[in-house]
Amino acid sequence: MMHDGTTLRLVIRWPGDDFASRQDIETRDKIQILISERKVGKIISAGTGMGWMDIVVKVRDKQAARSSISRIMHAAAPTRKFAIE
Repeated sequence: MMHDGTTLRLVIRWPGDDFASRQDIETRDKIQILISERKVGKIISAGTGMGWMDIVVKVRDKQAARSSISRIMHAAAPTRKFAIE
């Protein structure tokens, strides 16, 4: 069975290994809203814990989505280290 698109995983790191703070959750929510509003893809899952946060997005075009997610991260969380897998 063929599926449209593929998934990208946005992995965000913050200092320390504590659980997500309210601010971290708000940042994640803001990133998810921007991903949806800009029609980058469909959020499949999101999680936080122990200094990490991830958002999995189903996308049609990996390259275009990577660029869009990078722009979103620089706008929503400019000081956060992140990777797109």
